[in-house]
Amino acid sequence: MTRKDVTIAVRTVSDTGSIDELILSYETEGKYWFNNDGAELWYDEPEHLGMGNVRTRFHIYAGKAVIVREGDVNSEMRLIPGENTDFVYSVSAGNITLFVRTEQLKSTLSDSGGTVSFSYEIFNGEEKLSENEIILEIREV
Repeated sequence: MTRKDVTIAVRTVSDTGSIDELILSYETEGKYWFNNDGAELWYDEPEHLGMGNVRTRFHIYAGKAVIVREGDVNSEMRLIPGENTDFVYSVSAGNITLFVRTEQLKSTLSDSGGTVSFSYEIFNGEEKLSENEIILEIREV
């Protein structure tokens, strides 16, 4: 698997049930690998998002994905369509165990990049905290 320099266009939509959805769109530089087993990419979160020093990694396989955040925010969220999985969300103030229900995972990734999208809901126990969508467009630099 050859690591490639890529530009990643990130679009996230989060609906917490309040009046307005939170929509973030930005481009960042990162690294990308692809082989027959799946793909992996990573990038450092932009400072203007207020997450502090955080690296985000995506591992995308047939029918599932893992989103890992490391740094000032730590989590490892497994996205498997139709399944509920738990994850620990860690920040300096402490840890909380949350649950994710994955609705959809779509990928057109290839060796040269492509698009991957995830739709999921996050719960704290029975309480739905948010409905989320992430769309990543990966292009070689």
